[in-house]
Amino acid sequence: MSIEFIETKDSEPNIHYQTVLIDLHKWDDYWQEDRCNFVPAELNQFPKSCCKSDADYQTELAMHRQKIQRWQNEVPQTGQIPAVCFEECLFESRLRIKQGRHRIAYLRQLNAPAFPAAIPTDLVSNFAEKGLIFRC
Repeated sequence: MSIEFIETKDSEPNIHYQTVLIDLHKWDDYWQEDRCNFVPAELNQFPKSCCKSDADYQTELAMHRQKIQRWQNEVPQTGQIPAVCFEECLFESRLRIKQGRHRIAYLRQLNAPAFPAAIPTDLVSNFAEKGLIFRC
């Protein structure tokens, strides 16, 4: 299957973004430290401690499944995936995704080496310093 990466639809109009390729494997290693925001390959490995109740946990897993399924259905039809959009500031000294966690989970299933990311220009150096930018 051929995938065309397109511009993100999630950017804020008053923020300047730069689109770069992020190394998916390096991002996964970094992202796993943000336990309640990370979408694991095996959804049953999502930490129960991130939810207030068993019902909330089941709802969380169902939401992850639904959003990943959306990409599994949509991409073969359109052949397109929008760039993942990152937040304009650090959260607890961590880089954080604004929109696109499930796009990454889907691309992980395809063994994609990288994904396009719309990053606020002020944070691009943070990605570079952490070695997250994809190098061919």
